[in-house]
Amino acid sequence: MGVLHDSLKLQFFSLGNNFEYYFNLLYSLYSIPNTILPFIGGIFITKYGNRLMYIIFGSCIMLGQLIFAFGCYKDYMSIMLIGRIIFGLGGECINVCQSAMIIKWFYKSELALPLGLTLSVSRMGSVLNDCYSPSLIGNVIKYQNYYFYSYFLIYIYFIFF
Repeated sequence: MGVLHDSLKLQFFSLGNNFEYYFNLLYSLYSIPNTILPFIGGIFITKYGNRLMYIIFGSCIMLGQLIFAFGCYKDYMSIMLIGRIIFGLGGECINVCQSAMIIKWFYKSELALPLGLTLSVSRMGSVLNDCYSPSLIGNVIKYQNYYFYSYFLIYIYFIFF
């Protein structure tokens, strides 16, 4: 989200000096709960299984991003904040679920390689996001296709992760 700071600041110019507060709140509403949620997610993964929880956490990520994009489209910071909260419910828990799946699949074998590959692929997604988001936001503003790009990125996320 850091690369979108200037674009969001232009879009929410009516917030004035309060924009920085709300922009940092977008980070906080994702990060603070995720200091505890991975522990709770681990309990749910143990109780209900990897597959079901992976779908639930992925759905939280997808729904949260959709709500966030809708908030951007309608210029409602409160909706964007709600989207970040829902996104955060699945954000770090899905990493715990991925690690649990890898440990189950590669039990008593080369475990470091698959864990490293999973981490590398997710970091590569972050790098690509940082590289392409500024150019995408220019096209989004030009064509007003917020939903198309949001769904496209979410679709790519589910394909690769």
